Amino acid sequence: ASLCDNSASVTLTGVQAGGTWSGTGITNAANGTFDPTVSGAGNFTITYSIAGPCPDSKTINIFVEPFADPTITPAGPFCESVNSVTLTAASNTGIWSGTGITNANTGAFSPAIAGPGSHIITYTTPGGCGSVDTETIIVGATVDASITPVPNQCSNGAPIQLTAADPNGVWSGAGITNSATGMFDPTITGPGTHTITYTITDICSDQQTTNILVYQPMQAFITPDTLICVYGTATVNSGASLGSGAYNYSWVNGMGNSPGFNNNPGGPVTYTVDITDGCTIIQLSMDVTIEVIPNIDFVADTLIGCPDLTVNFTNLSGAGSANCIWDFGNGDVQDNCVGATTVYTAPGCYDVNLQVVTPIGCTDNYSKLSYICLGPNPIAKFITNKTEMLTTNTKVEFTNQSQNADSYQWNFGDGASSVVVHPIHTYPEESGVYTIRLVASNNFGCRDTAYQNIKITEDLLFFVPNAFTPDNDEFNQTWRPIMYSGLDPLSYHVEIYNRWGEMIWESFDQEVGWDGTYTGVIVKEGVYTWKLTFRDKDTDKRREYTGHLNLLR
Repeated sequence: ASLCDNSASVTLTGVQAGGTWSGTGITNAANGTFDPTVSGAGNFTITYSIAGPCPDSKTINIFVEPFADPTITPAGPFCESVNSVTLTAASNTGIWSGTGITNANTGAFSPAIAGPGSHIITYTTPGGCGSVDTETIIVGATVDASITPVPNQCSNGAPIQLTAADPNGVWSGAGITNSATGMFDPTITGPGTHTITYTITDICSDQQTTNILVYQPMQAFITPDTLICVYGTATVNSGASLGSGAYNYSWVNGMGNSPGFNNNPGGPVTYTVDITDGCTIIQLSMDVTIEVIPNIDFVADTLIGCPDLTVNFTNLSGAGSANCIWDFGNGDVQDNCVGATTVYTAPGCYDVNLQVVTPIGCTDNYSKLSYICLGPNPIAKFITNKTEMLTTNTKVEFTNQSQNADSYQWNFGDGASSVVVHPIHTYPEESGVYTIRLVASNNFGCRDTAYQNIKITEDLLFFVPNAFTPDNDEFNQTWRPIMYSGLDPLSYHVEIYNRWGEMIWESFDQEVGWDGTYTGVIVKEGVYTWKLTFRDKDTDKRREYTGHLNLLR
């Protein structure tokens, strides 16, 4: 039969004695002793052999099961507030059962479900080598050590009995005269805040604390009666001494519960406060009276402009001023109750403040923020893509390089104008010098002007024919250079030379051409040399050109 790995030894037998036993777990080969504690769990093959002239050998399989130890690991006690714990045993193949077991396979145990008391838990291991073990687990009831709140006490007050949610705890802390009953005596502790602790020690334990404030009889004070200026701040302070400092301030005027405050009452008022330390209440009061100062106002004769702007200010404040201090925001401070004048030299916006002082010293200020604003002086500047050009190409591109400006006025010098930031302008095809003017301005009324000249020169343009046919028909009967533009007509001179370098014709009139004759005689057909000279109309530069022409018949 199957054996357990903790079973006692067994003796194997054969049909015929005298053989030898072998295999795992055999502890006596002659007797056939098999010990499962030696072999351990498993399936083992045992051999029995008989020697001699007629030997024989047979085998048998012995199955050894592991012993499933059900011994439970001791656990607990637990408090019922614990949601779940996992129980363990010597083996992990068994099944758990009993009150509070929430998972029979894992051994999950819930003290909260089991509830207070003693609970028998069973662990059963399966199989022929299985067994059963039991364990008693104790669950304790939850305790609450919450302390009943205690009102503030006076340092000369009578002892009080402290209480908590659950009994049987221990009280500790300053002023506790009986740790079992929780008697507290404020005359022992003296003034201050004292921490009291209540501790319950059991299966379920808890500990809570509370603070008990003990007051000392106080002496109270408040700020004396005071005089403030209208719209001024009244500073009110109250307090107490010789107490613990834990005072309560209750202002009749509804100013909260702080010991003091700053307030702008706007008129005469009496502030009243009740001060208490839990033992004594003292009521105090102070009177605030008001000194009226004039309403402040002023006006300037100009509000915007350019640097070096002179501004005149007029004081519109009511009567009763002893001193009037002007701060113009530009570093200039003056004392004048009628009016004042200052000069602003740098761009920017300036706050102006007027402070009025009454004969008894009440002051008030009135500021106009960014009241005077100066714009930066514009810097007018521009460049052109060309400053000299011919009459055949008079288109000019202007690049505006002005600074601190937001509007522009162009005058191109030929009667045309523009307000475009970067204009393009085409001049008439007429030579001359044109003066461009750019006026750059900004919203503050500041402006600057820039000038530049552009010169337009008439383009040199002419055409010289290379042949003509003076054959008495109606075409090409004369030869002459065709002058379109760019020359001084009075400097015109053209000459014709024959092949031997002899001048045979000349003209100083650009409208007159050569008819192919020399001293009235028609010259021969062939190649002749011409030379043309003249001066530029605009630069007076002398020009000279030569070339050849063909006279054909």
